[in-house]
Amino acid sequence: MDLMFRVNVLKDSGQINERTYNIINDFINLLKADYAIELNEENGAMLITHLCIALTRIDKNETVKPVSELICEELKNDSQFNKSNEIIKKLEELMNKEIPESEKGYIQMHMCVLLNKI
Repeated sequence: MDLMFRVNVLKDSGQINERTYNIINDFINLLKADYAIELNEENGAMLITHLCIALTRIDKNETVKPVSELICEELKNDSQFNKSNEIIKKLEELMNKEIPESEKGYIQMHMCVLLNKI
């Protein structure tokens, strides 16, 4: 399955709105243009699916329990931590909104996994 097919299914089923769809599409293009990261189903499905749901929660002002302190410490020690922070800041620019800290940890975890795979 193509990664954008997954995003289209989420949009067509009403799980994400047009705004989230556009942000995700722009984010995928940003990763390719700025970081030469070509997302596909194998390397990006978890990140993109999580982002779709997280952005929907953020738009609805819903909260999520933050990642544990142990995971936060592991993320801070990850070799891709700084790069993942940089990418998350660019995602916030695309969103024109700051990502709540409770969501940021999960997004950062997925970003570090992706960055360590490539």
